[in-house]
Amino acid sequence: MKKKNKKNNLRKLIIILLGVLLLLAGAEVGWIFVFSPQSDVAIVEEEEELIVAPFFVRMDSLVIPVIRNNQVERHVMLTLTLEVGDNHGRHRVQKAVNRIRDAFVLDLHGYMRVVLTRSREDFLFLLKGRLLRVVAGVIGPGVVREVLVQQVAEREVL
Repeated sequence: MKKKNKKNNLRKLIIILLGVLLLLAGAEVGWIFVFSPQSDVAIVEEEEELIVAPFFVRMDSLVIPVIRNNQVERHVMLTLTLEVGDNHGRHRVQKAVNRIRDAFVLDLHGYMRVVLTRSREDFLFLLKGRLLRVVAGVIGPGVVREVLVQQVAEREVL
C-alpha cells in the first residue's frame, strides 16, 4: 500500500510540475507578445504622429522711427513671422495680432536707436530676443516659440 501511495504522490508531483511549466511557458509567450520590439516600434510610430509641425503667423510690416536729437533720423522697416507650436496657439496669436503689433512698435520705438549701433548679427540676435519677450508679455509665455525676422530695411530721412 505504501508503494501505491508513493506512486500516486509522485504522479501528483509530476502533474503539478508540468502544470507550473505550462503556466510559465504561457506567461513567457504573453510577455513576448506584449513587450516585443515590434510593439515598441508601434508605440514610437504613434508618438511620431503626435508631433505637430509648427504653425506660422505672418505679420504686416512694422515701421519704426529712429529719433535722435529730437528729430527722426531714419525709419526701420521690419517684416516678421511668429512661430507657434500648435493650432490653438496660432488662433491666440491671430486674435491678438494688433495688440502684439502695437506692443512691438511701442517697445522698439526707443530701443531701436540703441540696438542699431551693433553689428548686423548682434542686431538680429538682440532684436529677436527682445521681441520674444514682448510677445510673451502680451499673450503669455510659451505660446510663440520664435520670432522670425524675414526682412529688415532702413531708410534715412532727407
